[in-house]
Amino acid sequence: MRFPELEARLLDECFVPTCFSVGDGWDRADDVECLARVGDRYEIFYVERGRRQAATAVFDGEEEACDAYYALLLRNVTARTHCLGLFADAADADRLCAALAERGLPFTRDRIPWNGPASPRFRVFVLGKDVIVGRTLAAALPGPRD
Repeated sequence: MRFPELEARLLDECFVPTCFSVGDGWDRADDVECLARVGDRYEIFYVERGRRQAATAVFDGEEEACDAYYALLLRNVTARTHCLGLFADAADADRLCAALAERGLPFTRDRIPWNGPASPRFRVFVLGKDVIVGRTLAAALPGPRD
């Protein structure tokens, strides 16, 4: 796999576009693992707060680098996690979870403080391509979202 195929695969598998950077453009990335050609080699490195960190892996070949980068992103669940909704009412989040479960889609749900512990919000997440069906289900459910 080469850069164009890797980027297409990541998008096709619904990785979050802001969670990866392949090729040129890493200087516009932030808090993300990047893959770029540097001279005649290929490097995986992290960009934090706009600053490039030292390479964590260096490869002679593009295909080997792309395979390693893809494997790295597969281990990073955040790179494939999509929030389907932020709800003020737990019952609204529960309805979405029930619709996802009915379709056999795995999900996670959490509770976070919002303007203090007396005003929580409830989030529902899915991974990868499940976001396609998940967004449709979420849009069809009644209830307000924040």
